[in-house]
Amino acid sequence: MIISAPRAAIFDVEGTLVDCVSSTLESWRETLLEAKYAFTLQDLQPYSGMDGTWMLEKLLPQESDERRKALIQRQGERYREEFIHHTRPFRGVNELLRRLKESNVSIGLATTCKPDELAIYDQQLRILGLIDAATCGEAVKTRKAGSRSFSALPRSAGSSCRGYNCSWRYSFRCHGCE
Repeated sequence: MIISAPRAAIFDVEGTLVDCVSSTLESWRETLLEAKYAFTLQDLQPYSGMDGTWMLEKLLPQESDERRKALIQRQGERYREEFIHHTRPFRGVNELLRRLKESNVSIGLATTCKPDELAIYDQQLRILGLIDAATCGEAVKTRKAGSRSFSALPRSAGSSCRGYNCSWRYSFRCHGCE
């Protein structure tokens, strides 16, 4: 059997390219404690990477949807205010993506983070110039970056804006959009 080189690679961002798990869990712990729910980081660890709505349905089944939505909003605010700027990329991420590009591998991002969060992460990652296609936020909100969410990625990297044919707008200017 002959194995050929990959033509494309698709990455999630949070927890895959950026080491944010401990920050996210601490943000949740503080948010829940502020709301009078005491959970340890060990209690929250099994829910790492889970959508906030699903996590709170498991942890706080007695709470109303409205209350859980308010907690999700507060955690998001806290994460952006106190934690996001302290996250760091995993070692070797930039080099890996550069090597993939040098090998003519198309690179995609499929992530639930919001466009402005991605821009903040990229201040450290410096990879967005290497990306051929991305889908973010609402397009993959109900799923982590699994096989079904890839269908939201553009099928052609030759489309406008170097393949950034997204369901959202970047908060910065894409190469080729000028």
